Amino acid sequence: MFYSRLSQQLSFSLLLAVVVLLSGACAGSNGIADPITLPTRIENQGSHHYLWGYWNCFIPESLDTIEFVPARSSQFHFNARRFAEYLPCNDCLQLESVTVNTGLGTLSAEIQITHPFPGLDRYTGFNVRAIVISNGSRYFPGLDATVPDAGLGDFTLENPEGFTRLWNTVEFPEGSGLFPILEYSEGNLASPGGFTGTVNPFISFFQMPRNHFPAGQSITKVFKFKYPLLDDAKFGYAIDVSWEPPIADPPVNIQDDFPVSANAAEALGLCWVGNDALTDVLGDQGSSYFEVLDYQGWETIAAAEIECPGLWTGVVSTYWLEYMWTIPDGDIVRLHFNYTNEFGAPSGQYKVLVRIKDNVQNPWLGDINHAYILHYLEVEESLIPQFTGKAVFLAPGPEDPWGHSAQNVFEYDFETGIETLLTSFMGLGYLFHEPRINPAATHHLHCAGPTPYYRNVVMYEFGGSSWTITTDEVDDYADFHPDGLHVITASGTVWGDTPNLYTMTYDGSDRTLLATATESISNPMWCPDANRIAMTLGPDAYDGNSELYIYNVTDDEFTEIMAADGFDQHPSWSGVQVDGAYLLAFDSTRDHFPNTTISDVYIVNPETGEVLLHLSSETSMEHPAFSPDGKSILFSASIGENDTELYVYEWYTDGDTVKITDDETYDTSPHWSWNW
Repeated sequence: MFYSRLSQQLSFSLLLAVVVLLSGACAGSNGIADPITLPTRIENQGSHHYLWGYWNCFIPESLDTIEFVPARSSQFHFNARRFAEYLPCNDCLQLESVTVNTGLGTLSAEIQITHPFPGLDRYTGFNVRAIVISNGSRYFPGLDATVPDAGLGDFTLENPEGFTRLWNTVEFPEGSGLFPILEYSEGNLASPGGFTGTVNPFISFFQMPRNHFPAGQSITKVFKFKYPLLDDAKFGYAIDVSWEPPIADPPVNIQDDFPVSANAAEALGLCWVGNDALTDVLGDQGSSYFEVLDYQGWETIAAAEIECPGLWTGVVSTYWLEYMWTIPDGDIVRLHFNYTNEFGAPSGQYKVLVRIKDNVQNPWLGDINHAYILHYLEVEESLIPQFTGKAVFLAPGPEDPWGHSAQNVFEYDFETGIETLLTSFMGLGYLFHEPRINPAATHHLHCAGPTPYYRNVVMYEFGGSSWTITTDEVDDYADFHPDGLHVITASGTVWGDTPNLYTMTYDGSDRTLLATATESISNPMWCPDANRIAMTLGPDAYDGNSELYIYNVTDDEFTEIMAADGFDQHPSWSGVQVDGAYLLAFDSTRDHFPNTTISDVYIVNPETGEVLLHLSSETSMEHPAFSPDGKSILFSASIGENDTELYVYEWYTDGDTVKITDDETYDTSPHWSWNW
């Protein structure tokens, strides 16, 4: 919709002059400024940002016009009036059309800018940007930036191509600049008060190559605005341009005849590429990727920072600045950021501000050569909000060069999603077996030794000290008694031949022989009823035909269950009764025999022999461990990948299989605390 009042209002013209002319006029000449004569210190100015014009714009509640009011004081008014009266162009700003949707509070306008000096190619502008300045209600304390936000009631540009700190009315008030062209002032005809936004959106008016605005040509862009429904829409409007005198005068080739410094120093073309999912779990980690175009070259980027006050405290710097490729108009760089949901913020969208700093400061404006992008991060609802407790598992240490040959114990907290390294062994040969957590989740233990032929039980107190329960024999596997006071271990004189079951206290005292089996015992685990112990019996862990047994303490009997050819291992009891029974999970190669490299996970009711679950894939699924409620299982597998990770499967409801670790390492042997 075209408004005739607006065309009358624009009789002031755009005052959109080339930098040089405006600089000359502000220098106080007694006539029309000569575009060829420039103050030397202006010609040599770094970064070359100039204000071509500034207006306060007002949309009354009736929405029947847009009024462009020149912002001026006595000094700035003089220069503005001279350009309005004497410049050869009095219609360099054209409003082609306006469409208003009062229901949505939106306004769309086609705006055309024409270069006012046809034929004067030496005044070709670079990186010309129309900046929309308004009140800002979204504050980023780490970057000290206030940004307009429609969701908070601010007048905003809805289709920005970037954001800039230049020419905001808070940091460029009257008297702040060395020259009037380097500051703002608000005159008698301006809207009352200043605008609080310090980082404001812009739309670019330039073309390829070199992001230039050719002398005498016109460029039209569409501006889409969002304005508060219950208030008048007020905003400021500024034009920024970069410029340097050409190397060859008159210039013939835009690409070669202007120095590199004619373009803006800061990066342009900043855009979001994508991000990894961030969940509402406290401490969950994610990452984002942004791409940047910098005409001056990727080496000029001094820093890249990201801030999201709703998700974490302070500013996060890029952990990786990756050069991608060079194009005629600059270098493309990809920025990688890692961050944490520090507050456990719930699912939703959170505004994030990215700042790219240049390594050259503007000598007149200071540390202002920044590129910004305002984006949002999506926080997803966690796939495992119902899971509680802690798990321990084995994985290589973060600095271990030997891969998974030297395992360490990690803790995984299901409520926060945080992994914590509990041990710090490095090097080839130090092996661990079967970490366990006691029912109260106060201690964990594992079997460890410098060689496969000598191992002992090591006890850890969460947040406290550790100690070794030493003997002259080989204690190769261990578990906690449900009473929270004792430990059971499989023991013998040689690794691979551990037929004895011993009990002892947490400090290793009161070591007592409980039972002796006919074959080597591995993976013993107490049932919560304190009367049964599940285990694997077999002469060798890799002979392919070891069996699952239950030892009854009261009857002193070993009973084989689920007999079949193959290797049955890693039995795990449910911590509570499920449908009236303590269930038993284990992994086995029985359905792939004689192939012993692929194992499946099973859940069985040992009271009835009923198989409740057979979980199969084309890889090895091992070490099942029940959740505290017994209705999910945690296991290790390399599903569709070369590395082994931890997964949770909601077997009782045939729910989702959720991957809980993703660190490209060998994560195995998990155990879930019962959390009694």
